[in-house]
Amino acid sequence: MNLFKNSGGRKVIPGDLQRTISALPSPPEIILDGLFGYLHSLEDLWDDEDKLTCIDLIKWANSLRGRRISIDKPSFAKADQGDLAIHAEWVIAVGAIKEDVGVEPGVRVFVVDLGLARAIWKSVGALTGAGKRKRGILGINWDRKWVVELQMLA
Repeated sequence: MNLFKNSGGRKVIPGDLQRTISALPSPPEIILDGLFGYLHSLEDLWDDEDKLTCIDLIKWANSLRGRRISIDKPSFAKADQGDLAIHAEWVIAVGAIKEDVGVEPGVRVFVVDLGLARAIWKSVGALTGAGKRKRGILGINWDRKWVVELQMLA
Protein backbone atom coordinates (compact mmCIF):
# COMPACT_ATOMS: atom_id res chain seq x y z
CA MET A 1 0.00 0.00 0.00
CA ASN A 2 2.90 2.36 0.75
CA LEU A 3 4.32 1.81 -2.74
CA PHE A 4 0.89 2.58 -4.19
CA LYS A 5 0.59 5.79 -2.16
CA ASN A 6 4.20 6.86 -2.83
CA SER A 7 3.64 6.56 -6.57
CA GLY A 8 0.64 8.90 -6.43
CA GLY A 9 -2.09 6.31 -5.92
CA ARG A 10 -5.07 7.18 -3.77
CA LYS A 11 -7.61 5.04 -1.95
CA VAL A 12 -11.05 6.49 -2.53
CA ILE A 13 -14.32 5.58 -0.86
CA PRO A 14 -17.23 5.15 -3.29
CA GLY A 15 -19.07 8.31 -2.19
CA ASP A 16 -16.03 10.43 -3.08
CA LEU A 17 -15.13 8.57 -6.27
CA GLN A 18 -16.68 10.90 -8.84
CA ARG A 19 -15.38 14.04 -7.12
CA THR A 20 -11.86 12.57 -6.88
CA ILE A 21 -11.85 11.46 -10.52
CA SER A 22 -13.06 14.89 -11.67
CA ALA A 23 -10.20 16.57 -9.82
CA LEU A 24 -7.51 14.47 -11.54
CA PRO A 25 -5.46 16.08 -14.33
CA SER A 26 -6.22 13.07 -16.58
CA PRO A 27 -8.51 10.04 -16.45
CA PRO A 28 -7.26 6.88 -14.69
CA GLU A 29 -4.90 4.82 -16.83
CA ILE A 30 -5.08 1.64 -14.73
CA ILE A 31 -7.99 0.27 -12.73
CA LEU A 32 -6.94 -2.40 -10.23
CA ASP A 33 -9.86 -4.70 -9.49
CA GLY A 34 -9.67 -6.30 -6.08
CA LEU A 35 -13.29 -5.66 -5.22
CA PHE A 36 -14.23 -9.09 -3.90
CA GLY A 37 -11.12 -11.24 -3.85
CA TYR A 38 -11.03 -14.99 -4.16
CA LEU A 39 -13.52 -16.07 -1.51
CA HIS A 40 -16.06 -13.28 -1.75
CA SER A 41 -18.81 -12.23 -4.10
CA LEU A 42 -21.66 -9.77 -4.21
CA GLU A 43 -23.94 -12.38 -2.61
CA ASP A 44 -21.67 -12.41 0.47
CA LEU A 45 -22.48 -8.78 1.24
CA TRP A 46 -25.31 -8.26 3.70
CA ASP A 47 -25.93 -4.57 3.16
CA ASP A 48 -28.02 -3.75 0.07
CA GLU A 49 -26.34 -0.34 -0.20
CA ASP A 50 -22.92 -2.04 -0.38
CA LYS A 51 -24.26 -4.33 -3.13
CA LEU A 52 -25.46 -1.35 -5.16
CA THR A 53 -22.11 0.41 -4.63
CA CYS A 54 -20.24 -2.64 -5.96
CA ILE A 55 -22.50 -2.83 -9.02
CA ASP A 56 -21.90 0.88 -9.66
CA LEU A 57 -18.12 0.41 -9.28
CA ILE A 58 -18.09 -2.47 -11.80
CA LYS A 59 -20.11 -0.40 -14.28
CA TRP A 60 -17.85 2.61 -13.69
CA ALA A 61 -14.64 0.59 -14.19
CA ASN A 62 -15.97 -0.92 -17.42
CA SER A 63 -16.90 2.53 -18.74
CA LEU A 64 -13.31 3.82 -18.58
CA ARG A 65 -10.74 3.47 -21.33
CA GLY A 66 -7.93 2.66 -18.89
CA ARG A 67 -6.51 -0.83 -18.54
CA ARG A 68 -8.27 -3.09 -16.06
CA ILE A 69 -6.25 -5.59 -14.01
CA SER A 70 -8.07 -8.07 -11.76
CA ILE A 71 -6.44 -9.75 -8.79
CA ASP A 72 -7.21 -13.51 -8.64
CA LYS A 73 -10.38 -13.19 -10.73
CA PRO A 74 -12.54 -10.45 -12.26
CA SER A 75 -15.21 -9.13 -9.91
CA PHE A 76 -18.60 -10.53 -10.83
CA ALA A 77 -22.14 -9.64 -9.79
CA LYS A 78 -25.55 -11.05 -10.55
CA ALA A 79 -27.67 -7.94 -10.96
CA ASP A 80 -31.33 -7.40 -11.82
CA GLN A 81 -30.25 -6.25 -15.28
CA GLY A 82 -28.20 -9.47 -15.81
CA ASP A 83 -24.73 -10.67 -14.93
CA LEU A 84 -22.08 -8.00 -14.63
CA ALA A 85 -18.30 -8.45 -14.50
CA ILE A 86 -15.15 -6.37 -14.72
CA HIS A 87 -13.84 -6.60 -18.29
CA ALA A 88 -10.22 -7.14 -17.30
CA GLU A 89 -7.37 -7.15 -19.80
CA TRP A 90 -5.14 -9.00 -17.35
CA VAL A 91 -5.79 -11.32 -14.41
CA ILE A 92 -3.04 -11.68 -11.84
CA ALA A 93 -3.46 -14.93 -9.88
CA VAL A 94 -1.50 -14.78 -6.65
CA GLY A 95 0.23 -18.06 -5.75
CA ALA A 96 -1.86 -20.35 -7.95
CA ILE A 97 -4.70 -20.10 -10.46
CA LYS A 98 -8.11 -20.42 -8.84
CA GLU A 99 -10.49 -23.16 -9.99
CA ASP A 100 -13.43 -20.97 -10.87
CA VAL A 101 -11.61 -18.23 -12.77
CA GLY A 102 -13.58 -17.48 -15.90
CA VAL A 103 -11.99 -15.08 -18.33
CA GLU A 104 -13.07 -13.66 -21.64
CA PRO A 105 -11.11 -14.58 -24.79
CA GLY A 106 -8.01 -12.41 -25.20
CA VAL A 107 -7.53 -11.81 -21.46
CA ARG A 108 -3.94 -12.43 -20.36
CA VAL A 109 -3.64 -14.50 -17.17
CA PHE A 110 -0.50 -14.52 -15.02
CA VAL A 111 0.42 -16.50 -11.91
CA VAL A 112 2.85 -14.68 -9.62
CA ASP A 113 5.00 -15.94 -6.76
CA LEU A 114 3.31 -15.63 -3.41
CA GLY A 115 6.55 -16.31 -1.54
CA LEU A 116 5.40 -19.61 -0.03
CA ALA A 117 8.17 -21.98 1.01
CA ARG A 118 8.97 -25.15 -0.93
CA ALA A 119 7.61 -27.28 1.96
CA ILE A 120 4.12 -25.84 1.51
CA TRP A 121 4.07 -26.62 -2.22
CA LYS A 122 5.39 -30.11 -1.47
CA SER A 123 2.60 -30.70 1.06
CA VAL A 124 -0.05 -30.07 -1.61
CA GLY A 125 1.69 -32.29 -4.18
CA ALA A 126 2.91 -29.48 -6.45
CA LEU A 127 6.55 -30.62 -6.51
CA THR A 128 8.23 -33.34 -8.56
CA GLY A 129 11.81 -34.51 -8.87
CA ALA A 130 14.55 -34.80 -6.30
CA GLY A 131 17.47 -32.83 -4.94
CA LYS A 132 17.82 -29.10 -4.36
CA ARG A 133 16.28 -28.02 -7.66
CA LYS A 134 12.80 -29.50 -7.40
CA ARG A 135 10.51 -28.31 -10.14
CA GLY A 136 6.80 -27.88 -9.84
CA ILE A 137 4.20 -29.45 -12.09
CA LEU A 138 4.23 -26.25 -14.19
CA GLY A 139 8.01 -26.42 -14.62
CA ILE A 140 8.52 -23.64 -12.09
CA ASN A 141 11.40 -23.53 -9.62
CA TRP A 142 9.35 -23.10 -6.46
CA ASP A 143 10.62 -20.98 -3.62
CA ARG A 144 12.05 -18.42 -6.07
CA LYS A 145 10.71 -15.20 -7.55
CA TRP A 146 8.73 -15.82 -10.72
CA VAL A 147 5.85 -14.84 -12.95
CA VAL A 148 4.25 -17.22 -15.44
CA GLU A 149 1.76 -16.29 -18.17
CA LEU A 150 -0.85 -18.97 -18.70
CA GLN A 151 -2.52 -19.83 -21.96
CA MET A 152 -6.22 -20.38 -21.32
CA LEU A 153 -7.73 -23.21 -23.37
CA ALA A 154 -11.43 -23.60 -24.06
